[in-house]
Amino acid sequence: MKNPCKFFIFIIKFTAIAAIVNYHVKVLFKALRDSKEDTDYIYNYRFGTVSYIKKGSGSALLLLHSPVMGGSKLEWVNLIDSLSRKYTVYAPDLPGFGDSAKAEISYSSYLYASFINDFIENVICDKAVVMASDRSADFALCAAAFVPENFKKLVLVSPKGFSSLPSKCPYRFIMRRLFELPLYGTFFYNMIWFDYFIANRLLLFAKKLGFPVPSFNKLTPTYFCLSDQPSKFTMTALYSGDLNICVKNKVASISIPKLVVLGQKDEGKFEHIETKWFPNVDTSPHLTHDTHKFIGEICSWIKK
Repeated sequence: MKNPCKFFIFIIKFTAIAAIVNYHVKVLFKALRDSKEDTDYIYNYRFGTVSYIKKGSGSALLLLHSPVMGGSKLEWVNLIDSLSRKYTVYAPDLPGFGDSAKAEISYSSYLYASFINDFIENVICDKAVVMASDRSADFALCAAAFVPENFKKLVLVSPKGFSSLPSKCPYRFIMRRLFELPLYGTFFYNMIWFDYFIANRLLLFAKKLGFPVPSFNKLTPTYFCLSDQPSKFTMTALYSGDLNICVKNKVASISIPKLVVLGQKDEGKFEHIETKWFPNVDTSPHLTHDTHKFIGEICSWIKK
């Protein structure tokens, strides 16, 4: 009887620790969220509210952030002021990210492609130039294939769908069920998220001290995007491969002007597509210190 007793005592202790950690993480980030100045616009999407920035005047420019842990519209914060002098800039938090609602649903590449068209039709109400990074560039291409009349031009920053994508995780169903557990799933997610939070803070601190920090799309430019436990549903989709999509076969059918923007470590074959390389950047050129060069190159191409 000794071993079963020890096991049950361990389960009770682990459950108590998980509950305490979940509670304090929720309280911590609720306090941080409440202290943040709320100046965003709200779009009532069918899966909950979507928070977005709108700034400037002129033709519409939609900016789509990468769907990664901590991803949000803040990815574009260093570019919005400059771009808003020439365009009406829209920068939403994708559903399940940032300050947008985090519905307990199965997220997929198709859902995000549909969201892009819904946002253009219901918020922008006009054709838009769309600039998207990472997997959001793949979503934007799919959205353009569905409803091409919503798009003027496409700027694809470090897209993933042109290279050979990894196969979906064979354990994705187990992973989904684990993360969907109300107590233990939230605890495991919080541990992963808190580890990421600390790493992000350390990188930002090193960047402020002047140490050479590589540019990558998880490093938010100003402050870490606030998150909470419902974000685990988007992270499950990300890590299980549900957001992966191959767009190589869709490109030929899309007549909309397209520009692919790459760093030196970005991969993929971009035949018959205009390509701009930033050789001094590993990936995600829009997150470099030299935003003026990036904006100048992009605006020049959009004007063509």
